[in-house]
Amino acid sequence: MSGLLEPHATVVEQPYVVAKALVTVYQPPRGRQRYTVCRLLNLSTRQQVIRKGTALATIGEADSCSLRRSSVSNVEDKGHMSMVDKLKKISDLGLKINREHLDDKTHEPLCNLLYQYSDIFQRSCQT
Repeated sequence: MSGLLEPHATVVEQPYVVAKALVTVYQPPRGRQRYTVCRLLNLSTRQQVIRKGTALATIGEADSCSLRRSSVSNVEDKGHMSMVDKLKKISDLGLKINREHLDDKTHEPLCNLLYQYSDIFQRSCQT
């Protein structure tokens, strides 16, 4: 069964985040709670302790309507784009690359990487 994983309300005030994701949901036998695997991002520089059983996310039904409302907007073909177009896309995300300490050998792969993963950058804090 598939489900839509979303951060639990209590996670908002924590120094770690859970990504909204489409996941496989496992239903154990004997009526125990369903579960899935998720990844966490620690936003602080300090090690975090999360107690066993802490609610980190909620799992909702993944229907076709909720998937169509996805905020992912970078669905164009990423195959053949000029560096100028990639730099424009990166700039549109609000990312600025300071070339002061980068040579061409480093700058181009960095731009390619940022463009390749441009769909994961948050564009606003509104939900």
